[in-house]
Amino acid sequence: MTTTVYHYDPRTNEAIGSDVADLDPLDKKPMVPAHATTVKPPTTIAAGKVAVFNPATNKWSQKEDHRGVVYDTATGAESQYEQLGPLPANLTSQTPIVNGTWDATTKSWVVDVAQVTAEKIEQIKTRRDADIATLMEIDVGEMDMLKIVYQNTDPAFHTAAMTSAYNIWTYAAGKITSAKTATLAQLDAYDVATDPNWP
Repeated sequence: MTTTVYHYDPRTNEAIGSDVADLDPLDKKPMVPAHATTVKPPTTIAAGKVAVFNPATNKWSQKEDHRGVVYDTATGAESQYEQLGPLPANLTSQTPIVNGTWDATTKSWVVDVAQVTAEKIEQIKTRRDADIATLMEIDVGEMDMLKIVYQNTDPAFHTAAMTSAYNIWTYAAGKITSAKTATLAQLDAYDVATDPNWP
C-alpha cells in the first residue's frame, strides 16, 4: 500500500504538489520529507485562495491570495505584492480608472467628479486665454482692466478685437460657472475645442 505525501512551500506553507512517499529501507515505513505532510489538503479551493498548511496544528486552511500587481488606494501607484492573506486597507488589486478615486465604502474605484470638473474648467481657461492673447496680445492679468474699459466706455471706441476678447471672456465665464454644477455626463459631453457657439 502506498502513502501520498503533500508538499508545501517552506516560505509560505502553501500546497505545491504531492507524490508517493518513499519507503524507509530499514522498516519499510513511508518517509515524510521536510515541508510535507500526509494530511490531505482541501479538495475544493475557493476562488482567489490557496491551501496553506500549519505544521503546529497539522491542519490545512485557505488563505486569500492577492499576490501580483496591486494599487495604492490613495495614489493609484502600482506595486508588486508578495504575501498571502487579506490586502492592507490601502491596497487593492482593482486597476484604477481614469479620473478615479477609491471609495472605501464600496471598495471600488469611482469617477472623481471634482477632478473631472477641475480639468474641464482648466481646458476652458486654456482656450480662453490663448484666444484672447491672440486678439489683444495681453495676458490674463490684464483682462480685468479690459473688461472695465469695455463696460465703461462708449461702444464707438470699441475695436473689433476688444469686442471679440470681451465676448470670449464672458462666454468662457458662463461655461466655467455651468461646469461647476454640471453632472458627469454633461462634463463628458462638452468639448471646448469643438464648441460651435464659442465666440
